[in-house]
Amino acid sequence: MYSFSSLALSLQYALCVLLFIAGTLQFALVIYKYVSTRSAKYCLTDGALFTALVVFLAYLSSSAASDGSAARYVNIPFAAVLLLSIGVAAYAAVQSRREYVKNKNRLTPSSIKQALDNLNSGICFADEKGRIILINRVMSELAFSASGVYPCTLTELRAALPSHEYKTASGKIWRITTDALRADTLKGFTQTTAADVTQLYEANAAIERENAELKKTNEEIRVMLERLSERIREQESLNLKTQIHNDIGTSLIAITKIMDGGSAGDMEYQLAQLKTAVGYFADNRVDKRLSTLDEAREKAESMGVELIVESAEKLSEKQERLITAAADESITNCIKHAKATKLFVKIIGGGDTVTARFTDNGDVPKNGITEGGGLSLLRRKTESAGGKMNVYSSPVFMLEIILPREM
Repeated sequence: MYSFSSLALSLQYALCVLLFIAGTLQFALVIYKYVSTRSAKYCLTDGALFTALVVFLAYLSSSAASDGSAARYVNIPFAAVLLLSIGVAAYAAVQSRREYVKNKNRLTPSSIKQALDNLNSGICFADEKGRIILINRVMSELAFSASGVYPCTLTELRAALPSHEYKTASGKIWRITTDALRADTLKGFTQTTAADVTQLYEANAAIERENAELKKTNEEIRVMLERLSERIREQESLNLKTQIHNDIGTSLIAITKIMDGGSAGDMEYQLAQLKTAVGYFADNRVDKRLSTLDEAREKAESMGVELIVESAEKLSEKQERLITAAADESITNCIKHAKATKLFVKIIGGGDTVTARFTDNGDVPKNGITEGGGLSLLRRKTESAGGKMNVYSSPVFMLEIILPREM
């Protein structure tokens, strides 16, 4: 086995450099352990190994720097020097890795500071004298952005961030709170925190805008309901006026005909009708609205008008009620304005609709037809049911009611 001194000078220097690198790694391990633990005792073994390496390296270096006669003093196999260098370098690398893993799970002042610096919120601790003992990066940057200096005391921090809410130039809003620590061992210490409440403020602002819109909408609905109430009262008043108009007009027309020559039975019937109409103005009003075409036919006969209905359609209750209302209005109008004796009703179906057409054998309107209270009410009833109403005055008078088939 070749000894270290028997090697060429260049190889001796190469082994010395390799040993120097191993010693450097060992020294770095010692420093890293001490910085991590602040314990010299924990680094004692590695420090001793580093010292031995330094001494051994110095011995080898002095041998390599001497003349050839000094080679007899270093009878160490060069393989041992090579393995020692590799072994120390490997040991330093493995121990450094192991120490790094330990530090990640070890609670130390530096790890606490690093964890606080990684927070998205600001935090600062001060002792009973107001001196800052720990402050993280976020709180430092907030104070610096507000005052231009990094605070060293709680007084300086409060001067930089005096309000409970602080808005940065970028638009972020921070809520600043200071609380006293309650643990007995921490009596007098305070904790100041800064929380980013930008999203909360934006959400509150959005809610306020929505509430304002909702308030505006509610006010519009209130006004609309008031107008609707007025419209309903007007509608009821118009319905009452129209019914009075129809009943009184019908009775007066019939009584006029009876006075010209009619039976006592007809007179009694029409007086009852007139009593019903006049009853609108009394508390004991009797409602006598027509609901079927048979009732309309009886009323027409009592007034001297023949109601002729031609229909192959089976009407629903709502359809018959609307068509009966149209017949009732037509009976009064054909007697009053057209002096007719017959009223024709033709009901036909077509697709999704049912149509009722009213004509009479009276005079043709000369100046057209102006819708009054009765026709206006009938139009509203028809349209509110989803139907249509048309009034024609030429070549003959015709009232047309178009209703949905499904009612």
